[in-house]
Amino acid sequence: MTKEELRRKVQLELSRRRQRAITLAEDNKAIAYHKIPRLLVLDNLSIDIGIQLARLGAAGGHLEEREEQKRLLDEVAKERRALLVEANFAPDFLEPRYTCPNCKDVGRTPQGICSCVTLLTQKLRRDEINARFPLSMCSFENFSLLHYKEEIDPAFGISAREQMTEVLERCKRYAAEFRKSSPNLYLFGETGIGKTHLALSIASEVLKKQFNVVYVSSQNIFFAMQQDRAEAANIIETLLAADLLILDDLGTELVNAYVISTLYNIVDTRMGRKRPTIYTTNIIDEALLTARYTEKISSRLLGSCEMYRLLGDDIRLQS
Repeated sequence: MTKEELRRKVQLELSRRRQRAITLAEDNKAIAYHKIPRLLVLDNLSIDIGIQLARLGAAGGHLEEREEQKRLLDEVAKERRALLVEANFAPDFLEPRYTCPNCKDVGRTPQGICSCVTLLTQKLRRDEINARFPLSMCSFENFSLLHYKEEIDPAFGISAREQMTEVLERCKRYAAEFRKSSPNLYLFGETGIGKTHLALSIASEVLKKQFNVVYVSSQNIFFAMQQDRAEAANIIETLLAADLLILDDLGTELVNAYVISTLYNIVDTRMGRKRPTIYTTNIIDEALLTARYTEKISSRLLGSCEMYRLLGDDIRLQS
């Protein structure tokens, strides 16, 4: 979505939040007024006193008169609170309960744009990105080790089944123990052997813990950013802000100067912010990684990640 479309969505969501809070407060008032008729009298009295205070202020009324009206308003408020508590209502039962108490869901404070607008913008952008990928289709439970051979692979001295059992357990432990300071992961191996499935399984578990997770395909995200450079900055900031970023299929994108500089920005900035990233790739040779992305990027990738080597044959070709 464009920046303007995103802005409108943010405003629409803020309006919905505010209206929801006001509607709930009105419903609560109806309940409380029915149970405590005196509350309606007090609320009407508060309105009358407020109007009188405004008139005195506009007319430059005497300070003593204004102070008297304020005293009356305080007495009304005290009686109101006492009646609510006596009837087992919370003291703020009649007040709108806004999602953001700082700006009351209007998006602005006297200091400027409220921080809730930034958070909501990032959430909507994150939801847009994550909606493209079927997180619910991948889990540790449906990751089958039966796809991997039990015969020893002479090149590695271990069977694919044994290796993948260890990798699966490490991924489960990573998801179970995830925190914002978790290490980066680098899942690498041949095509179609479960890298994306494991990455999405981690994402599913981490999302359950209410962390901000963004999953993107390297090919798709770099293409999208090059197609709409005006939106690229917003997309990049969403990637940088994620508690966990999963950059899938690194190596499938069309490499050019823009991709190299943008990837370096993502890798380097997230390292600086100590935000964990999971990379998956079919590139299994360090020299090829360096040749494709430069030594500066490959050294940061390999030097900052726990390396998980996946073994096996392409699952998609198995009958």
